[in-house]
Amino acid sequence: MKKFLITFGLVFGILFFSTGCEDGDRTLPPVIEEPTLHFDREGDYNLSEYLFPKSEQINFYKLSEYIDSTGKRSYSDTDKNTSYYSLKYLKSKGNKTEEFQEDILKRAFEVQVNKIQEFISEENRTVEIVKHADINDYLSIDEFTIEDGDKSREFSMLCQASKHFSSYEEHEDVLKVSCRINESRSLTFEGSEGKTSKSGTYDLWFAKEMGMVYSVKDMCTETTFDTISKKSCKKEIRKWLNDTTI
Repeated sequence: MKKFLITFGLVFGILFFSTGCEDGDRTLPPVIEEPTLHFDREGDYNLSEYLFPKSEQINFYKLSEYIDSTGKRSYSDTDKNTSYYSLKYLKSKGNKTEEFQEDILKRAFEVQVNKIQEFISEENRTVEIVKHADINDYLSIDEFTIEDGDKSREFSMLCQASKHFSSYEEHEDVLKVSCRINESRSLTFEGSEGKTSKSGTYDLWFAKEMGMVYSVKDMCTETTFDTISKKSCKKEIRKWLNDTTI
């Protein structure tokens, strides 16, 4: 039977430490602080004004992908692959915004008083996002463990509001969100175990009332089967080109 667990502790033991302090002549160990979500009703930034467009529209993007087979994040334009795509945003009943790619529902956002519920269609699950936040606040803590027979998956993505720009490239009022991703998958087959580990960063820039205008995702993967190991890295850069109102 599939076992699906969603936890709000850190799957991979990512801990954030404050500076150690002194008690007389003795230095105390640093205080361990786990990432926490604060669902307040006020803050410097209202995420429902940034994560998706204010009106029904289509955003057009350019996607540049880079592959490094050495696993050292050594990217070059010779490894670059460029494509184009669009995201359609529709307003449904209540405070919901639906995001479609090629007429397939990708995500849906439901705005509540102090949080935003993000439904991820492909994985059929929901992630809670802080609605009101200040810079450095955690916006979402997306972690889960799946165990299904000889297969298992552990996933962790922590996102923070990292910086605000009065202007960024051709856009005004832009909020940068920085995420850290860790994921591992394992599979046992005929007594041998295979494991894949991924880690990296995902930075996104959201313009107020427009949605995402720029993003950089940089992930490295290590695959191990018995004693054989292989590493590779991939970087994805997405850039807003234009939009049209529906």
